[in-house]
Amino acid sequence: MFSALTANAATFLAGIFALLILASLIVFVLKHRNPERDYAELAARVNSWWVMAGVFAAAMALSPTLSLLFLGFVSFLALKEYLSHRPARVVLGLSGHSPAVLLGGHWLVRHVHHLHSGLSVLADAHAHGAYW
Repeated sequence: MFSALTANAATFLAGIFALLILASLIVFVLKHRNPERDYAELAARVNSWWVMAGVFAAAMALSPTLSLLFLGFVSFLALKEYLSHRPARVVLGLSGHSPAVLLGGHWLVRHVHHLHSGLSVLADAHAHGAYW
């Protein structure tokens, strides 16, 4: 099952999990040193990092392609979240439309255009008897 992991990838994952252990220990110490303060949000963030790292590690262990797709998906979600917090609607005059929706629309139109162009080239080659 773990044959997809190289030595560098295993070292990388070990480093990520070591940092997560350190972050969890810091949250534990902060909670016990200052019990009157609320560290629930910090603890929730560290817990969500554990989940993300675990899912990414599983994707890396299963397949390099799967890990690349997962990383791309998470990167898109992070970009969407970042753009949703920017005041671009007011600056660009895009009332009612989220920048993430506009970015996703641009991505979709561009890739559908590329797909159509590629299919047109294949259809032309097939019509002229050119096979490769």
